[in-house]
Amino acid sequence: MGSACGTLSAIGRYGEGGNLLGPFLDRNMTDFIKFEWDKTQAEAYFAQLLTRGSDLQPLMADIGETLVESTQARFGASTAPDGSKWEEVKRGGLPLVLTGTLRDEINHIVGSDFVEVFSARPYGLFHQEGTKDENGVQLIVPRVFLGISDQDRSAIEGLALGYLDL
Repeated sequence: MGSACGTLSAIGRYGEGGNLLGPFLDRNMTDFIKFEWDKTQAEAYFAQLLTRGSDLQPLMADIGETLVESTQARFGASTAPDGSKWEEVKRGGLPLVLTGTLRDEINHIVGSDFVEVFSARPYGLFHQEGTKDENGVQLIVPRVFLGISDQDRSAIEGLALGYLDL
């Protein structure tokens, strides 16, 4: 059977040639294998891996899209990335979605080695972190919508492994 860097083949059984373990081993089972290293294939594989790893912008774009989608989905569930529920609003209905503009304007930007997810609305920061007046009285309670959940982490790991899989 071929692999990215060599060939794996079953070539013998223990017990042949007077091995003392022979009578105790299943004669239908492969008892040892041989892997033959192909340096040329290995070098080509690692060269591809280095090339792909030098510009991660396609991966960052996929991660950004995934995080935007999961962030927008949290608005419907009224939950923070850590899974905690947002405080309810006095007017009733879902917090942070009176018009849906804040949710709909979650965006991302990418570079060769980063992704940033953000709200394009300036008031997003007030909802993310909350506000207090000069006396410390809470005016807007924080409802954290930006961040990475455990599900996001798993998705990012899957995207990264898929991206690097040659």
